[in-house]
Amino acid sequence: MPHVQDHNQVVREEFTRQAVAYAANPSIADPERIARLVQAVSPSADARVLEVATGPGYVAMGFAAVAREVVGIDLTEAPLAIAEQRRQEQGLHNVRFQLADAARLPFADGEFDVVVCRLAFHHFAQPPGMLSEMVRVCAPHGTVAVEDIVVSEHPARGAYPAERAVEVRRLIEQDAREDLSGTRPFQTDEGQWCFTQHTAIVVGRKLN
Repeated sequence: MPHVQDHNQVVREEFTRQAVAYAANPSIADPERIARLVQAVSPSADARVLEVATGPGYVAMGFAAVAREVVGIDLTEAPLAIAEQRRQEQGLHNVRFQLADAARLPFADGEFDVVVCRLAFHHFAQPPGMLSEMVRVCAPHGTVAVEDIVVSEHPARGAYPAERAVEVRRLIEQDAREDLSGTRPFQTDEGQWCFTQHTAIVVGRKLN
C-alpha cells in the first residue's frame, strides 16, 4: 500500500542519516542490555536465529555467541554496512546480514527456531502484520521475542511529548516541572537533559 511505502521511505532516509549516531547510542550498544534479552530467550546451542530490524547488528552478534546460526535483516543498507564491518572485525562466521522488509520476510515457514526484534516495533507502520510474519517463519515450538519501549499506561502521559523535534527541549523542560510524561526528566550538572525510559521483553512460544 502507498502509505506503507511512504513510511518505509521515511524510515530508510532517517536511519541512513542517523546510522553512525544510532550505532553509537549506549542504549542500543549496551552489552548488558543485549545479554538480558539473550538470557530471556535462552536459545539452544543448535538454534537458528533471525533478528528483525537488526540495525548495526549488536543483538544478532549477541545471539551468535550462543547459537548455531544467526541472520539479521533490516530495511536500510547503511546500518547493515556497519553491522557487516563489525562482524568482520570480530571474525564471526555464524552470523550474516541482508536487506529485507519485515513485512515480507524472504524466508520459508518455520525456518528459524528463534525470531527476535529489539527496539524497533514502535517504528513499524503495521505492527500486527510484522508480528504475523515473525510467527510465520518461526518453527513449531520455537520462540518469538520482542523488546521495546513502554509508555505510561495513562493516555495523556503516553501521548506526551509530541513528535516534533523542534519542540522536544521545551517539552522536556515543561515535563521536568510538571511531571507530564512519567519519564521524570532531570538535568545534570553539565546541563545535559536525561530521562527514564522503561522497556519490556515479551517472549512467546509458538505452539504449532
